[in-house]
Amino acid sequence: MKKLNLLFLFMLLSLGFISCEGEVFENCPTVEFTVEKRNDLGSYQFTSSVNTDDTVYSWYINDVLIDNARQNVFEYNFLSGQSQELSGAGEYEVCLKVQTSDCENGSELYCETITVTEPDSNCPQVFFTMEAEPGTQIGYGFMAKFETLETVTSFAWTVNNEEVELSNNSQENDRYFYREFTPGESYTVCLTVVTPDCQEGASYCKEFVAGDQMNDGCSELTIAYEKLPNSDHRYAFTAEDNTNQATEYRWFLNGNLLLTPNQTQFIDNLIEYELQSGTYEICAIGISEACPEGSEKFCKTITIEGCPQLAFDYQKTNGNYTYNFYPAVSDTNIMDHVVVEWFVNQQYVGNSSDLTGDTPFLYQFDQAGTYEVCIAIETPDCPNGTRVCKTINVEENNTCRTPVFDYYPTQNVSNSYQFSVRMDENFVRQEYRWFLEGQPLLTPNGSPYTDNLIEYQLQPGTYSVCVVATSAQCPNGQEFCKTITVPSTDQ
Repeated sequence: MKKLNLLFLFMLLSLGFISCEGEVFENCPTVEFTVEKRNDLGSYQFTSSVNTDDTVYSWYINDVLIDNARQNVFEYNFLSGQSQELSGAGEYEVCLKVQTSDCENGSELYCETITVTEPDSNCPQVFFTMEAEPGTQIGYGFMAKFETLETVTSFAWTVNNEEVELSNNSQENDRYFYREFTPGESYTVCLTVVTPDCQEGASYCKEFVAGDQMNDGCSELTIAYEKLPNSDHRYAFTAEDNTNQATEYRWFLNGNLLLTPNQTQFIDNLIEYELQSGTYEICAIGISEACPEGSEKFCKTITIEGCPQLAFDYQKTNGNYTYNFYPAVSDTNIMDHVVVEWFVNQQYVGNSSDLTGDTPFLYQFDQAGTYEVCIAIETPDCPNGTRVCKTINVEENNTCRTPVFDYYPTQNVSNSYQFSVRMDENFVRQEYRWFLEGQPLLTPNGSPYTDNLIEYQLQPGTYSVCVVATSAQCPNGQEFCKTITVPSTDQ
């Protein structure tokens, strides 16, 4: 038994050294994302290659969790970010981890590094629309949009970093170019505009897969907003249809359909609305003849000055349907003076006074399912309050998790192998049962092995070794097997 305990300690130390590079994500999807610079004002869009209904996307910037959502598209403005630490020109590492029903503990992180530069105030804001036309080789037309056309000295269009041959002048037809692409292939199209006051040029790029835009005939929108002059709280919002298809629009504020003072729907692409201090998500969909049910929602999160930026993270505990929630706020000076209110599916469920994240808010859900959890605070500078919401999927407590099972030859001992199994931290272990060729694996004393680390000697041959891990959540156990071949000593 002393030898077994020493081996157990040795394997724990070994696992500690190899867990970063050798961790197994057997049932997790391969995660990647594309990066699209939306404009020269610090706005970037990140689109995950994984896009399924049961996926939760966790986006990190410089190791800080920024968003936990069920949408595969994440947009962030690095020049007006959620915190001072993650705002301004510089280099940022953006990472994504996804969770699915088959990958409950999350995939391996996928990261990209981007460099954000301060915009040149003398440079125009550049944008272009993209319109697809059906055909065997998919054809797209690109139209540049920006102000002060008369001051432009040159245009530069590039496709996958190769410059498109256009005349080097500022004639109107240089604003447009047409190109046929191969369906299913990925492309990046960029436009750079040079003016006398902007010699380095202002750029805008768009990444896309040729043919994807014609799958459903629905619009692709860009949301912009500005504060109206001579008004403290009135804002104008514009939905720009990059595919020029939408004939009607629907607007949403924090998930609720936005109505006029007469309680009718806004249907134009330009609306005006009054907002008090706070953080809001404004969304729009485009409706057209080819897309009568409306496009997907295109959203932008805005903060009206006076309210701090809120965020929270969460973690499942070992209790039944119980989670810890960790709040965070951008203005640390208000931590001792506000009360955090928590809501589940729009219902108030309690409050907490700790905004440092050291003391979490503990909440037990009634049953498994999908819930909207919101955090809200009010301050003297934010009398109408601000809130942030996330959708989380509460798991069944009796679900079984697949263990990580591995084996290693014992050093300097012929035909002896060490077998180990690891469970995730939320799995409350009761016991492990080991099997060799379907028969219980027994110690030299005739007792069954019940530890997660064992050593066993095998003669040359091929064997099926299985482990069954049981817990309170999984009383019947979850089995995992490996087939190993022990070579003969003369090989």
